[in-house]
Amino acid sequence: MPSIDDDSDRRIHERVDLQRMMFLRVGEATFMGLLQDVSHSGAKFVFDETGAADGQVSAGDGGMIVVDGIGEVPGTVARFDKEAAVFTFSISERDQEEVVANIMIAQNEMDMRPES
Repeated sequence: MPSIDDDSDRRIHERVDLQRMMFLRVGEATFMGLLQDVSHSGAKFVFDETGAADGQVSAGDGGMIVVDGIGEVPGTVARFDKEAAVFTFSISERDQEEVVANIMIAQNEMDMRPES
């Protein structure tokens, strides 16, 4: 089984590196973590605590990612390990582009805020 970091499956769309808090909902469970990177087809979700989703999440599970200020995006867990899940969006290509653009805009706004 390929690891989450395996680049053997070539990407069609460029990935954008981020570090944004988000939630992953699978069934009745909700997990907190970071949206580490995103592309038009999906995102890599890094769990806040290693092993937090053990026994509750597996490849093929349907769910939602929830990003503050963006909303909920439905999809499927494509790959899973103790530290992260790769989540494939189940939305139209146009909606995928909009989600990625909105996430990037929100990230840029956060990056431009003055430090207190």
